[in-house]
Amino acid sequence: MPKKLLLLSLCSIHLLYAQQNEYKLDQVVSVATKSQNSLSELAAQVEVISNEEIKNNGYLSTAEILANTPSIQSAPDGSSISLRGMAHNDTLILIDGRRVVGEFEKKYELERIPAGMIERIEILKGSGSVLYGSDAMGGVINIITKKPTQELLGEVNLLVGDDKEGFDLFIAGAKGDTTYKLYANTLRRGAYSKNNTADTQVMQGGVAKTPSTLQTPNAPFTNLKNTLADSYTQERDYTANLELLQIGLGLTHRFNEYFEAGIDASYLDEKKDGLYLSDTYPTAYTLNNKTIMARNIFAHEYNENIRKSFGVFATLTPREDLSISYDLAHTIYEKDRSIYTPLFSDLGYSSYSASQNGVNISELTKTIHNLLSTYIPNEKHKILFGGEIRDSKNSSSALNTERENYALFAQHEYKPLQTLKLIYGGRYDKDSIGDDQISLSIGANYSFTKNTKLRANYAQGFKSPDDRDLYVNQTTPNGRMMYGSTVVAGDKLTSYELKPETSQSYDLGVIYNANQYKVDLGIYQTDVEDKIERQVFSTYQTFQNITEVRIQGFEASLSAYLGESFMTKLYYTSIDARDRSDDSRLLYTPKEAASVTLSYFLTEDLEFKTTTKYTGEQRGEETKLGGYTLTNIKLLANNSFFKGFDLYCGIDNLFAKELSDEIGRIAEHYYYVGAKYSF
Repeated sequence: MPKKLLLLSLCSIHLLYAQQNEYKLDQVVSVATKSQNSLSELAAQVEVISNEEIKNNGYLSTAEILANTPSIQSAPDGSSISLRGMAHNDTLILIDGRRVVGEFEKKYELERIPAGMIERIEILKGSGSVLYGSDAMGGVINIITKKPTQELLGEVNLLVGDDKEGFDLFIAGAKGDTTYKLYANTLRRGAYSKNNTADTQVMQGGVAKTPSTLQTPNAPFTNLKNTLADSYTQERDYTANLELLQIGLGLTHRFNEYFEAGIDASYLDEKKDGLYLSDTYPTAYTLNNKTIMARNIFAHEYNENIRKSFGVFATLTPREDLSISYDLAHTIYEKDRSIYTPLFSDLGYSSYSASQNGVNISELTKTIHNLLSTYIPNEKHKILFGGEIRDSKNSSSALNTERENYALFAQHEYKPLQTLKLIYGGRYDKDSIGDDQISLSIGANYSFTKNTKLRANYAQGFKSPDDRDLYVNQTTPNGRMMYGSTVVAGDKLTSYELKPETSQSYDLGVIYNANQYKVDLGIYQTDVEDKIERQVFSTYQTFQNITEVRIQGFEASLSAYLGESFMTKLYYTSIDARDRSDDSRLLYTPKEAASVTLSYFLTEDLEFKTTTKYTGEQRGEETKLGGYTLTNIKLLANNSFFKGFDLYCGIDNLFAKELSDEIGRIAEHYYYVGAKYSF
């Protein structure tokens, strides 16, 4: 399938390539080096999603943007992403260079970031640990927000779709030496549901039995045999109901030509709920002081999450060749989760509220200090050095921890030749929990010709165990007990320390950047040691260092403007991700992926776009999961009635592809319409 897609698109390019207009396909980015550099001069691979791409697709959230980005492997609903076969948690998410604070699993974060505030998204593929520390072992996604200008600018976006409504507002401007920005967004989404039949079981004597076959030596099992059916059919939610409200503001004042400072603040309130199938759920009955457990029970999970953030920042430029910046970010993240079952009566509970389970009431407070200095003595040298302090406190029904991390890092960009650029650096991290870490990287970018460049990069990475991996003690939504590695409780009788994950990444690529098209080819290898994985036992789950992983891959992309009317983007990747202990493929990592995006401009302001994305065969927990292809179409009318007013509509999953429960079901024929006004 991917080969057919690429051949079809290459034929289209050959037939449509007719005119010789020049287009700029290179961009200036900062995610790979924490300083401004041309995309084509980097040693590591970086991809940019431009403001134009975001604007022209009618996206409401970052999750939607990344789910439709060909080079990112993602869950169909965008709730999780993967860069080059690495785990979702191995990708660090930043907003304007700041860490996003929230869930340990980061499963909600991308949906919370509105598209209307984004100027561009920079994606670093491969380890970014030297500059960003832990959690950047697989890569970094830096979301750059729109910056105020002296003129008032703004954007209002309204979208209505199948059981989904969203509204975005962004305003920015300046008064004298003070700039300001304000954003707000709301999103309401209904659950996507399908009927599901669950075969119920009850644990008796360590054996899972259907209720009708229970032996009845005592009252609890007699009651369950009489009230609990062998199976239930009910609508199951494959995406949760969502209500989201977010507001934020920022002020920056330039005191003189050498110094500027500012503040920002934001508030988020999110409510999510959905009916799912719980692997294990406690009944109202006990035997010998142990709760009798049922399996495959429909349960309703409710989450309310609140995030309050505040920051201050300052930049001092005492000389033209030297700048010093300081950033302080303080975030409080509150979570309130409860689970109930509609089968409360059948399980012996007196009421719906009495069946409450899986309670998690927590508060995470994190304060991050960043200091960065950049010195550019001449055109051959750029020296960057800085430090970071992260203080976190987690207080909840599942764990109580305090933690500190200190880091120093330095990087040198050196051009010994006009055609050669070297980038190398190192970092030292000291964590109050666990071992100290040293990370190194070195890379080069060499220009063969004006348009052809070779990049090579080696980078070490690491990921420290998070507090959940070490200390959690709670019932999960699936009904199993989850214990951190250091916890001794229930049936978990031993305590042990987790080592940090460490990695070594090798990346080699070539870029050809012409006036109207850009080709990017690359191969890479990542070796991960002491990988931390969740281990599931009969009555609980915990975390262990258990595997060594090797991921090897090939990537190819082509972006081309085909005259005045056509533009295309092609992408293909092959991924071989394996557990080296038994040579098995990693779970949920497709063998290959490909995509074709074609844009046809019917007029200067009217665009028709189609995107077809293929995700290859992958290994599931129990069976091999086949590949699938999703196609989306969009029609975008810019300046529809007056300048700045845009209309758009589209259909996602055009051919109503149905996916397995394990991959994640998505709605068939998702329709939407929207309007956007920019000024």
